[in-house]
Amino acid sequence: GGQGRGATGHDAGLVLTARTTVIGCSPATAVETTNVMLLGRLACMDRAWRWLAFEWTLQLLGLGLVAGWAWGDLSGAVTGMAVGADVFIALQLYYRFVRNTEALGTGDIWLAAGLGTLSGMPVILYILTLAAITGLLGAAMARFWSARQRYGVAFGAHLSLAYFIFLSF
Repeated sequence: GGQGRGATGHDAGLVLTARTTVIGCSPATAVETTNVMLLGRLACMDRAWRWLAFEWTLQLLGLGLVAGWAWGDLSGAVTGMAVGADVFIALQLYYRFVRNTEALGTGDIWLAAGLGTLSGMPVILYILTLAAITGLLGAAMARFWSARQRYGVAFGAHLSLAYFIFLSF
């Protein structure tokens, strides 16, 4: 177990994943169920605490690499991982050294890399673009409707949302 509602949901999801595997669902269904539960927990963590624990984002990355290997597309998983991580590393370095501010945390980078392993190319680029759009819209709405200024955007939640949208189509 963990802490709070997000942890409880994740723990229940792991039980559901094990159950779907036992009752004869495909391994792909079991992997996607695990991904959804893990991403749900990561989104809750990021919204509540404004940071993503390395221990959780690394699980997603590992799961994606194992799934890529098992399904015969390890090179696609590695390419998606590299692109997802590299885009965010470039943004993090730009904001750190050019604008002298922190814009993306390392948890966001690991999450983007993990989503890249699961989605591959070019889908990771669509996910990153959709997450940027939803993040900007969320920040604009928060600024418009709230007199209180919040610090930053929980971008991990937007990455998770973009992946959920990708799964729906």
